[in-house]
Amino acid sequence: MSNQDENHAHEREEGEKSFNKPVFLNEPVTDFNASKQLVKSQENRQIHSEASSSLIYNGDNNSVKFIGYLFKNELLHSAIVLFNSASDMVSGAGKFYSDKYKEKGIIEDRISFINATRTFILYLSVDVKLGLNAIYLPYTKGGRVNAESFPELKAKYADLFAKI
Repeated sequence: MSNQDENHAHEREEGEKSFNKPVFLNEPVTDFNASKQLVKSQENRQIHSEASSSLIYNGDNNSVKFIGYLFKNELLHSAIVLFNSASDMVSGAGKFYSDKYKEKGIIEDRISFINATRTFILYLSVDVKLGLNAIYLPYTKGGRVNAESFPELKAKYADLFAKI
């Protein structure tokens, strides 16, 4: 089931009428360790750019500016959502993730959310270069992400989006 199908299934589970409610976010592909070709086949957004270790898609609504993917050894390593800079995006993104993912915590300058099946963790934060963003990573046993790796990952995304 694609993330977009899961989003609509979630809405149906909550008893909401998805045909009347605008979608705040169609989340990125989170099949970590998927090939770039598989990610491309699961994406419905318009591609903005592609490089050997990355994909960037245009946002598909007023909430999202870009969706990005980084690949390591030709497999999906992480994904990012860059939100538009309107001030209501912060509360909108916070509400979207809080409603969808019940488990959360605060780590330094970011809010963390874990999906119910514990296959990924995402971090919602505001960054000087990236703005409001959500970075998705595979959830590892114990839920730990190397503290040094997160700033490096944000820097890689900042470099990637600086070229746009």
